[in-house]
Amino acid sequence: MSNSKRKDDDPLSYGSVMAVWMGKSYRIPVDADGYVPMEALVMRYQQMGNNGRDKGRDSDIVFPSHVRPKEIVRWWADPSSCDIEGIDTRDSKVYDVSGLKGRRMKAAQRKIGIVTPSADEQRRIRRILSEAFTAAELDAMTREGSFVIRTRPNCGSVMGYYLRKADGQEIPLITLEEGVSPDTVVHETVHHARTCRRSGKYTRTAFPMKGGRLDEAYYGLSQQQRDMINDAEETETTAEATARTKRDPCPTGYWDNVGGREAYIRDKTALARSCGGGDCTLKGAKAVRTVEKQYDKLDIAMASIMADVPAKESAARIAKGSASGRPKTKTAATAKSKSQTPKKTTKAKSQTSKTKGKGTRRPLSLSKVPFLKPLGP
Repeated sequence: MSNSKRKDDDPLSYGSVMAVWMGKSYRIPVDADGYVPMEALVMRYQQMGNNGRDKGRDSDIVFPSHVRPKEIVRWWADPSSCDIEGIDTRDSKVYDVSGLKGRRMKAAQRKIGIVTPSADEQRRIRRILSEAFTAAELDAMTREGSFVIRTRPNCGSVMGYYLRKADGQEIPLITLEEGVSPDTVVHETVHHARTCRRSGKYTRTAFPMKGGRLDEAYYGLSQQQRDMINDAEETETTAEATARTKRDPCPTGYWDNVGGREAYIRDKTALARSCGGGDCTLKGAKAVRTVEKQYDKLDIAMASIMADVPAKESAARIAKGSASGRPKTKTAATAKSKSQTPKKTTKAKSQTSKTKGKGTRRPLSLSKVPFLKPLGP
């Protein structure tokens, strides 16, 4: 192995080392101690097309989950050739759905890898997903490589973030602070759900997509256009997460841009009218249709998080194709920006909550998370 790299000052960064199997070299992620992170193993497992389908198979070769690259390079090259304890073994922890009810719900969630030290937290997250999404919705979200959820003791000034599928990012990743409210879990999952939809002005992702991944046109957009895309994406996602969850005592910090908790309650009340009022929740097609119908009238649509205009204006421009799309000409600046990686979407901690944080912040670059670069050779 060679070319080991890491950034110890960034807790979300991993380095990588080269390992060789059968004459072929593979770049494998490592943490500060030289071990392969569990979530990287799970993402590789899903990237190679398994999606949790072969856990019932007993392999003669089983590796522990706490390993160095050279120890599991054979599995990295071909996960079907052997197993890693806790991932593709019968007692898999990351694909455990024993706490769920319903055959279809179990089948859909069995394709979602959840990496967290606590079995209780894993069950809690799966329960939240089952309460906020239908089995059919989760099935649609897991057809193309699925996605992975991981938890961290502390995510800094945000409660969670989503890294969408893009060049160099084959498996979407949701990162959550341990113990976050259902609103945060659902918010980040809605980001992914929106990438899987083909229609709807306010219910599909505001980011330009092509073939299920971020369109390279994004790299050529101006900062103003990117800011508008981020504002539309965050506010539309916030609206849908609010429709799918019960009232949260500490909703996302994005509400601080439009009146705080009072604005949140107004929007929650407006969205709940579609399910009978009170603190009821929506899911499935009804949740999607309600947000589509109500978005322009919601307080959150007036938020200006990064752009200089209300989010609903950004959303309207994007829907018309005037705020995103391929640039007409390729300039030197465009060429330079294409060498960068797309930004990640974050969910900010509220300034009015008891949790620490500074409210909304700009999404960080994927370059801060080097292990998310291509996981293959």
